[in-house]
Amino acid sequence: LALAAGPDVVHDVAYSPTGDQLAVAGSESGVRIFGADRGELQLEIEKHLDWVLAVAWSPDGTKIASASRDKTAKVFA
Repeated sequence: LALAAGPDVVHDVAYSPTGDQLAVAGSESGVRIFGADRGELQLEIEKHLDWVLAVAWSPDGTKIASASRDKTAKVFA
């Protein structure tokens, strides 16, 4: 799967609980959400000050948690 507008370096990828979206953490200050079937960019969440190193979905798929090289962890709804 080729991701449209993906980061230069990918650090982590997490499928949504339903399997229809991918959350991507990489060499940018945000998390990008892509459609899992075609790789199209659906949403950008730019909230960190440095690279995002890890990403995870909540079990119900309503929240995304991320951890950054800026030494912060954030939860997005």
